[in-house]
Amino acid sequence: MLEILVTTGHKMAGELDYNTLLGLHTRGLVFLEVPVDDHDRVAVPPLEGFVMNRVTGDYFETLLYKIFVTIDEHTTIADLAAVLQTDLESVKHAVSVYCRLGFAKKKNVELDVDDVRWHLSWISRVVHRRSGSTKAETQDVQPAASTKRVAFLFDSTLTAFLMMGNLSMGLKTHAVTMFEVGKLTEESMEKFLAELDRLEGELEGDAQRYFEHAIILRDTLLFLRYNPQLAAIVDPSAAELAASGAPARPIALDLLRCESISTLDPETCFRVLNKNYHMIVSMAPFAKEVRSIRGCVPQHIGPPIPEMGSVWFKLWLYGCAGSGPPTLLLPMGARLCELPALMQPFDRVLITTWDHEPTVSSLATMLPVVNDQLCGSPVLVQAYNEQTEIAYVPFPLGPEGESGSDLPAGSSARLAAALALIQKVTALAAKRGLLPLSQHPSVLALSKHIDLAHACGYISMLKLGNSSDTSIALDAETLPDGSELPASLTHIGFFHPAHATDWVVLDLAFGIPLFDAIINAEVCRRMAVHNLFAKDALQAQMQSNRQLALELLGFINRHIAGGLLPLLDATAATLYPTQIVTYPAHLADL
Repeated sequence: MLEILVTTGHKMAGELDYNTLLGLHTRGLVFLEVPVDDHDRVAVPPLEGFVMNRVTGDYFETLLYKIFVTIDEHTTIADLAAVLQTDLESVKHAVSVYCRLGFAKKKNVELDVDDVRWHLSWISRVVHRRSGSTKAETQDVQPAASTKRVAFLFDSTLTAFLMMGNLSMGLKTHAVTMFEVGKLTEESMEKFLAELDRLEGELEGDAQRYFEHAIILRDTLLFLRYNPQLAAIVDPSAAELAASGAPARPIALDLLRCESISTLDPETCFRVLNKNYHMIVSMAPFAKEVRSIRGCVPQHIGPPIPEMGSVWFKLWLYGCAGSGPPTLLLPMGARLCELPALMQPFDRVLITTWDHEPTVSSLATMLPVVNDQLCGSPVLVQAYNEQTEIAYVPFPLGPEGESGSDLPAGSSARLAAALALIQKVTALAAKRGLLPLSQHPSVLALSKHIDLAHACGYISMLKLGNSSDTSIALDAETLPDGSELPASLTHIGFFHPAHATDWVVLDLAFGIPLFDAIINAEVCRRMAVHNLFAKDALQAQMQSNRQLALELLGFINRHIAGGLLPLLDATAATLYPTQIVTYPAHLADL
């Protein structure tokens, strides 16, 4: 056989004896390649045993990851090269490497047992494999009537929770795929949901937090896959079946990692998303270092522009709401010689370096901590207290969403009982003269600048006042089954009209929250009640998002030297402040 290969050069493996070829390959005497044609289609199953040490600046490795996040079972290799605007031969070579390593498989490629070219040893193996396989194992997944899908955008924090929790080996395999490939497609969704369904039991510490994220993710995916309004957009035939009383058919849903899709240049990112997806729905919140996608095509249910995750957005919010904690934004290189006057009434401060998560520090250690961080980044300092409470206001907001107990599909009986308890607590609050935070003057002021009726997410409210009548004592309440009260019920806040200033706006996040089961269920319920996926609602949201983006970018321009932020440059990072900015503005005296 070696003599044949030396004489003729490349030869199809199926033309040679299987066992002899395997022996030569085991000894390293032959090298195998997987031929890839222009019209081939490739599937990427969940990764098994995948390890890659990334090399910064390696062109071929960069191409491999670009192909990972853009490839799908319905796109030919030639179309993939066109979308990436990359040399076709380079794409073929990269896909061949994936196939040879077992990370990808060519679709609908079977050995024709009637072809006389193939060696008998290969034909016998194919016949044996076919006879021992079931129909379910050999049948290809049929694409939906529409090739476009819905994408759920997540960040690496979610994959870290799924991997670090040691929840199950099967779930860890899917988490590795979500991180390394950058997506998990509809073809793997049923197996992924089956792994999430198998999770059970109560854990402790951080492991319980990871477990809860996994369960909330499952409920969110079920809500999106079986949403009748989404089905009417993505797969009208499925919507017609559901309307006729037939069992609901899930819509095609992919999970996309935000960091992976952001590695593509803006033009390529637009082509990939517009080619494959009707709509994109984001999780909330994204990590501060993650920049969300930019653009309104396809429709995005999430932050309209990446600057929504910056500290500039917080300052803009406080100005619109007329409410916020005392805040000081310091440019990189500034120095504090004494405690700012606006922070002295408080015993804690919230310190946020640029593109990082906030940390709580005592007032006594504020100066050295802030001055050290100012050496490499702008710093946002905000007033905080040891006994500070944080509550969340889910939106969409509107009179039709303020009452009701219908949970989204897939929600647990425990959440249904908790939601019923929320209704009970709200009624009790009304008897005491307390109002829900959704009716707080700051929230009502925000609704004049942000279309909270056609977007989803939550507003974080911070209680800095000392009045004792702004919340309901929930500790005495228990669920009907006798289990412990969900901790997230303490995030449902109320206020007395006479003490409305005790609560201030802290932040706002667009998207479906995954950090809290009650808030997640309430956001999904409100999305259904407000018909957020209806065409008129989507059109209203697109227009309001454009206006919101322009207002925020204009605000940033006014607070940097010379207005340098390029409004139309999608690649520009959010610029650092060049001067001290405070809220409230009249407390600028340090």
